[in-house]
Amino acid sequence: MPDNSPPDIPPGAMPFEELSMPLIASAKGVEAEHSNDGMDEIRREAYEITQELQQEYQTNRGTKKAYQRHLKNYHTWWASDQTRRQSESEAQKRPFKPVAAQPITADKVLLFLKAEMNRQKKRGGSGEVLANTKLGISSIKQTITALEHYRLTHMDDSEYKACPDSQISLRNTYKIQEFERVAQAMEPKRQAQTQEAKAKGRLAQTLTTEQLIFMSKDLLLDPRAPKGSGKSHFHYLLRDRGMLLFTTAMALRGDDVRNILLSDLSVRDVEMPDLGLDRKVKALTIISTKSKTNTTGRVDLHTSFRHWNVNICSISALAFYLFSEYHVMNKSSPDFTPDFENPEATEYGYREWYDLVLFHPADSPKTPMTLENHIQHINDEKDAIGLGHVKKVTHIGRLYGATTAIANGATTDSVRALGLWSQPGAFDVYNRTLPTDAMVAAAGFNGRQLNSYFVSRDVLDPPENLMAQIFPWIEQEEQALSLRMSPGQLGPDIGCDGTLLEFLSLMKYLRRVLLQDAAVLYQQHSNAPVFRYSPFSSEEFQQFSSSATNSIQQSENLFQKKIDAAELPDRLTNTFKEMFTASTAKQIEIHQSVEALNSQLTSDVSMQRNALHSSLMVHATSSDSTLKRKALQDIAQSLDTYHPPSKFPRLADVTVPVPQIDPALIDPMLQPNLSALEAARVVQSSYQPATPVPPSFPSLVAVVATNQTPAMPPHNSSTILPTALPIANTLDSTFVSGTGNVYVYRTFPSLLTANIQQQVNQMKALNDLERKIKPEKIKCHTFEWIDSAEEWLPEFETFWKPKNPHQAPTLEEIWKEYTEGMGGRLSIEELNKQWGARWKRNRGAIKVESARRSKVVRLIQKLSNKPEWDAQKALQFLRAEFNISPGSANVHLKSLRNFIEWLQKKEFSAEELIVAASALYTHS
Repeated sequence: MPDNSPPDIPPGAMPFEELSMPLIASAKGVEAEHSNDGMDEIRREAYEITQELQQEYQTNRGTKKAYQRHLKNYHTWWASDQTRRQSESEAQKRPFKPVAAQPITADKVLLFLKAEMNRQKKRGGSGEVLANTKLGISSIKQTITALEHYRLTHMDDSEYKACPDSQISLRNTYKIQEFERVAQAMEPKRQAQTQEAKAKGRLAQTLTTEQLIFMSKDLLLDPRAPKGSGKSHFHYLLRDRGMLLFTTAMALRGDDVRNILLSDLSVRDVEMPDLGLDRKVKALTIISTKSKTNTTGRVDLHTSFRHWNVNICSISALAFYLFSEYHVMNKSSPDFTPDFENPEATEYGYREWYDLVLFHPADSPKTPMTLENHIQHINDEKDAIGLGHVKKVTHIGRLYGATTAIANGATTDSVRALGLWSQPGAFDVYNRTLPTDAMVAAAGFNGRQLNSYFVSRDVLDPPENLMAQIFPWIEQEEQALSLRMSPGQLGPDIGCDGTLLEFLSLMKYLRRVLLQDAAVLYQQHSNAPVFRYSPFSSEEFQQFSSSATNSIQQSENLFQKKIDAAELPDRLTNTFKEMFTASTAKQIEIHQSVEALNSQLTSDVSMQRNALHSSLMVHATSSDSTLKRKALQDIAQSLDTYHPPSKFPRLADVTVPVPQIDPALIDPMLQPNLSALEAARVVQSSYQPATPVPPSFPSLVAVVATNQTPAMPPHNSSTILPTALPIANTLDSTFVSGTGNVYVYRTFPSLLTANIQQQVNQMKALNDLERKIKPEKIKCHTFEWIDSAEEWLPEFETFWKPKNPHQAPTLEEIWKEYTEGMGGRLSIEELNKQWGARWKRNRGAIKVESARRSKVVRLIQKLSNKPEWDAQKALQFLRAEFNISPGSANVHLKSLRNFIEWLQKKEFSAEELIVAASALYTHS
C-alpha cells in the first residue's frame, strides 16, 4: 500500500522510540497523586480497563495497526518540525521554546495535516517515493480519526487535563472542519494532477468475470512456481484462491473471510419450489459473529450455491483447499475431543478445534492472516497476471459479487441481504430467510428465473472407492462423537457437539463436490499440481473423469429441453401479448389520424358554409328581382339549418383472423388457457365513432364461430382492433389500467401526451406498480413519468404537517407517516422501498427534513427491537419520560425541533441515553 510509510526523519531529529517513551508511560495509566483519597486508585483502575477495552475494540475492527501508523507519523513529523524550527531560530538568533507533540490539539493536528497533504506517497514495503503524488482524502480522514481516537482515550491524562484545548474534539473545531472540507473539494484536482485515476481506469474498481476466471486458473495451475518451491507453495495458492472465490460468491469483506473459523462452516438444504415442490439445493453456510461492522456478537449468515462455472465456484475452491490441507500437506484431522483438563475448560470442556482458522498462515492454525499479508498476496497475484490496474484489493470480490448478482437479475434488496449491507427499517432483524435470488444470480444463473439453476456436474456419481479415499476420518469421528454422547461416556448433554455434526456433514458433501469438479477440471488442466496426488493420480479417477464429459452433456441437453417445455406457455403468451399490443398501438394511431381528419373537415365545411351564406345574402340584397331575391334568401336559410357531422369517415367493417385468447392473457400475472389455442376464430369489429369504446378488453371484440381455420396474421400486421385506452382531452378523463382499476389522467398526466411506445411502457409500469402498492394509495398522488428509468415517480411536495401552521407533528404522527402514511397517501417506508432516495428528487428541503425525521424513526425502531417491546410501547415510553412540551424544564423537550437537534448532536449519543433510560421503565 502506498500510504503506509512515515515521512523521512531529517538529521538531528529525535527518534520515534525516544519521543514515544513519555507516551508509553502515559498510556499505562494516569499517575495518581499522593493523596489519601481512595478515588485516585479507582480512577486509575477504571482508566486501565478503558484502555484494554479500546485496544480490543481496535483489534476487532482491524484499525489498530493503521491508527498506530498515523500516530507514529505524527510524532515523527512533529520531532522533525521542531528541529527545523529550532534551527531557524538559532540562525536568526531568536530564543526557541520547544513544544511537545502531546497533548494533541486541533492547532497541532492542523500543521501536521498540511504537511501530510503535500507529502508524496511511498510504496509499501520498499519505501520508494512515488514522484508527483499526494495523499488522498481517505488517508487524510483516517489520520484525523486516528489522532482523535488517541486524544479521546487519553483525556484523563494529567497533561491533557492541564490543557483546555486538548479537551475539545478535533472535528468539533472550525479549523479541522474547514481543512477536511477543503481537502475533499481538492480531491478531483489531486486526481487530475497525479493522473492516477485515468491511468488505472476509472471503471476498473474490480474484476470482470473473464479476469476472475483467469485469476482463479492461475492460482490453481501455479505456472510460475519457483524451482524447488515444494508443495507448500501451491497449497497456499489454493488458500488464496479459496479466499478470493469466497468473497466473490458471498460479497464478503476482506476481514470477513480472514476471520472465518473451521467451526463456522456448515451446509444447508435450501428449499427451491421453482425447481419442484420437494426440491432442495445445498448451500454453503458461514456463521459469523464478529466482523468490521458486527462488534455486538450478532449472528450473521453468509451463503452461496455452487457456481455453474467450475473455475470460479466457491464450494469447489473450499473442497480443493481442504483436500490440500489434509492430503497434500498431510495434516492430521482436528482433535474434536473435549479437554476437561484445560484451564479454559467449561462444563462442556475445552474444544480446541473451535478456534482453528480456516484460511490461516503457515504454522499458525489459530491465527488469522493479517491485513497486510492479505493485501500483499492479492497485489502480487494481480501484478503477476497484469491486473495491477484494478483498484480494489481485499474488497475486490465484494464489489464483484454485488455487481454480478444485480447484472444477473437479483433485486437490490436481495443483494443487500447477500452482502449483509444495512437494510432500511427493522424487518431485517427478524428476517432470517436466505436471499435465494441473489445466491442464484451470484452463481451465474438468472436471478429472475430461479428454475434456471442447474449444476450439470452434480449428476456425476463418483465411485465409492474414490469417495472413501478422501477425508477418510469423517466416519471415524462420527462414531467417536456417537460414543461420547452415549450414557456410559459424557452423555447426550455434555458430549453433544452440534457444530461438529454440521461440519462432518459438510465434509461428506465436499468430497463428492471435489470428485465431481476435479473430473471436469482434469479434462481442462490435467497438469495442475493438485492432480499429482492420490486419488487423482489413479487410473480409476482418470476413467471417471473421461466419462464425465458425456454425462454432463446429456444432462445439460435434457435440462434444456425441460426448460424449453416449461417456457413454451410463457413464450406463446408473450407472442400473443405482443400481437395485441402492436394491433392496439396501430388502432390508436389510425384513430388519432381519423380524429384529426374529422376535425379538419368539420372546420373546412363550416368555413365554406359561412362564406357561401354571406355571398348569397349579398346577392339577395342587391338583386332587383323579387323572385331571385326570394330564391337566394331561401338557399341561405337552408344553410342556417345545416350542421356538418362531427365525424365524417366511418371505418369499414373488417374481418381479421386472430386466435381466440383467454381474457386472462390481459393480466400478465395470470396464466393463459392454452386449450383455447386449439381452435381459430374470426373477430369482426366495427368502429362506431359516435359510440364510446368500453375499456374492458373482453367486450372490445365480438367472437363469431366459423368452421374455417384462417392462418395467423404476421406480427407486424396492420390489423385494426379497438383500443383499451379511450382518447382523452382533459386531466379529469378516466382510463382503466391492465388490472381493471379506474384512474383519472390527473394521476398520470404523461399518458395524455405520450407517444404510442411510451404509452405501452407506461401502462406496463403502472401494472407493476399496482402489484406492490394498493390502488387507493396510488390515486392519492400525482406521478411523473421518468422515461430514462421507465418508471412512475410520485410527486412529493412536503412532509405531513398539522393544519395549524404553529403546531409541529407529534412523534406518533411522524411514526404513522413513516409506517402507514397520512391521509391515505404512501408511507415514507413505502417510498423508500419502492424508489430508494429518488422520490426526494435531490430537493434540499425534503432531504434535510427526511434526515431530521429519520432520527425519530430510528429511535422508535431501536426501542421497538427491545425484548417484549413494540412501537406502541416505545411511543408510550417517550410520552412518559421524554414528553415534548413548550412548558418543559428541559430545553431539548420544549419543541420537536429542539428534540431532533438534541438527537443529532455529535458530542454524545442522545439515542443511547434514551435507550439506557428505557431499561428502567415499566409499562403500565
